[in-house]
Amino acid sequence: MPEYNNAAGRILAVLENLQPHSGKNCQLAQLGEAFGVDANWRSVLVAIQDVTDEFSSLCDEIEQFEHNTAKYNLYKKNLPDIEKSIESFTLNMPAKNCVCQISQPGVVALRFIAADLTQDAEPEDNEIEALRSLVNELQAEIENSDVFSKSVREWLLDLVRVIRDSIDRFAIRGSRGMRKQFSLLLGELIQNYDIAQKVQEKKPSVWERFTSAIDLMNKLASLAEHCRPAVTFAQKSLPLLRTLGLPAPDDFPVDDQS
Repeated sequence: MPEYNNAAGRILAVLENLQPHSGKNCQLAQLGEAFGVDANWRSVLVAIQDVTDEFSSLCDEIEQFEHNTAKYNLYKKNLPDIEKSIESFTLNMPAKNCVCQISQPGVVALRFIAADLTQDAEPEDNEIEALRSLVNELQAEIENSDVFSKSVREWLLDLVRVIRDSIDRFAIRGSRGMRKQFSLLLGELIQNYDIAQKVQEKKPSVWERFTSAIDLMNKLASLAEHCRPAVTFAQKSLPLLRTLGLPAPDDFPVDDQS
């Protein structure tokens, strides 16, 4: 987890990880490590986009200081230095490396802003690892099962990928990133309810692991107060999935505060 669990702190953690490679050829493996994602271009590209999106969220959050003119103007003045670092990536995919320029003034500004912004709630120590273990178990069981058709197996593995991506997105965007994947997963299950029903009938253990993953994703998506209204909205689809063994919506931790 970053030292400061908010938008500024998460961007700060990434830029500090990249600082030793600033202005140099940063290898794909080093990029993956800096972002906290798998060392492949798909994961790295998503991570870069997530950092860009998190910067947009940071710009919105700075508006809360509008009443404090001196602080507000100072933070707004430093935003271009932060943005410069985020937009500096030059990728060389064939050579599996990248060059980026990390602005030291931007890093310093992020540290001050991160200390000033509200902190999101921290997940419990084992929750991310528990979700990671569930993903690995799900993938192994689906790949080794002979009860699913090729199309259903591919659909299930796509859902596994959504859950796996949620771990990467949580590392960079916190509950915002988890919320997007949580909503995507629920939407896919509702849209293909008939297939989900067959999965539950043919392989209950696979469905049970999916429900456990959904439970964990829901909890992680609800950690940040600003995400709770959207998470609550997504949960409105859960009564239908309850018929396939999901816990009732009342069993999930829902906070209606905005």
